[in-house]
Amino acid sequence: MILLDANVISEIRKIEQNKANANVVAWANTLDFSKVYLSAIVIGELKLGVLLKRHNHDFVQADVLEDWLNNWVLAKFANRILPVDEQVAQIYASLNVPSPKSTNDAYIASTAIVHNLTIATRNVKDFDGMPVKLINPFEFLA
Repeated sequence: MILLDANVISEIRKIEQNKANANVVAWANTLDFSKVYLSAIVIGELKLGVLLKRHNHDFVQADVLEDWLNNWVLAKFANRILPVDEQVAQIYASLNVPSPKSTNDAYIASTAIVHNLTIATRNVKDFDGMPVKLINPFEFLA
């Protein structure tokens, strides 16, 4: 089972426009999306992207991304968005000792650990030093 990082779900969005990385397309075609999850943290990252576009007066792109977030991401993953709960929070704390990690990455890693998921990310180095399973769909060879 897979936990998508924001960079991977964002790349999957490009498939419909034929602009996605070919390796990601091939990898996505192997997935059973009923076994693919998102962290609430990733939802926050995606919403932040929308808000930053709007703040920077890129209203067209903000509207496109918000529509995708609300009508595709939230709909497709409605029952598969994993919250930060007590168990995730406690593992998050343990991942930051002795050396602090990126807050969002540590919460995503904690979610993966609690739910025994493999994180799909382009940025595997962001999870260095964290005991998680990783896959980089950008390097997937069909």
